[in-house]
Amino acid sequence: MGWHYQIRQREDKGQVWYDIVEVYENPTGWTRDSIAPSGETPEELMMCLEMMLKDGKKYPVLWRRCHD
Repeated sequence: MGWHYQIRQREDKGQVWYDIVEVYENPTGWTRDSIAPSGETPEELMMCLEMMLKDGKKYPVLWRRCHD
């Protein structure tokens, strides 16, 4: 199963927000909630942030309208 991070644009009650989610290739889909960077060490945290930044630049923005 492959995955990557991707920026998501979402609209909720007329307000536009951006966050980052994990996108999966098989099965296709993405996490419902946004993802926070994390790691077991400061170095792992920095690697996670770097991967988020790299993927955020590489993949197009997802769009989702919330129905709250």
